[in-house]
Amino acid sequence: MKTNKEILDFYGLEEGKTYKEIADRYRDHFEFEPLLGVANNDYVDLGDVIVKNCVVDFFDRSSHPGYETYFRTAKFLLIVAIKELLGVSVDVVTEFSIDNGIYCTLKGAILTEKLVEDLEKYMYKLVSEDHKTKKINGQRLEAMKYYKMYNRM
Repeated sequence: MKTNKEILDFYGLEEGKTYKEIADRYRDHFEFEPLLGVANNDYVDLGDVIVKNCVVDFFDRSSHPGYETYFRTAKFLLIVAIKELLGVSVDVVTEFSIDNGIYCTLKGAILTEKLVEDLEKYMYKLVSEDHKTKKINGQRLEAMKYYKMYNRM
């Protein structure tokens, strides 16, 4: 199988299209759905619009950058599911990674087999609803103010 770089290297891309539109053109060249792009050596969200011609590479979860994106998204889904099912006052603490998983504890709730089943179902529901995620960048001080406002610091 050819690498992403061999397939996509030096393709000039059209302004105004999203990276996802371009990734979809080459979907057959990937083992899994592309999750992340790199344009001119910068990571880009697939939902971003191309604003200038660039060289792009895409990564699915079989690559290290793609797997990291997949893993972070799964953790985010877990946190959303916990907050939705148990309320915003319950905190999730990622204690450490174990092999290809993570060990989390809950503050403000007791974990039961039933809760694990409910969380799994809710996470699958969120995925089936095809919610879009968007990475945002912000100032550190703004983020600190936000988290202090919600008693998260």
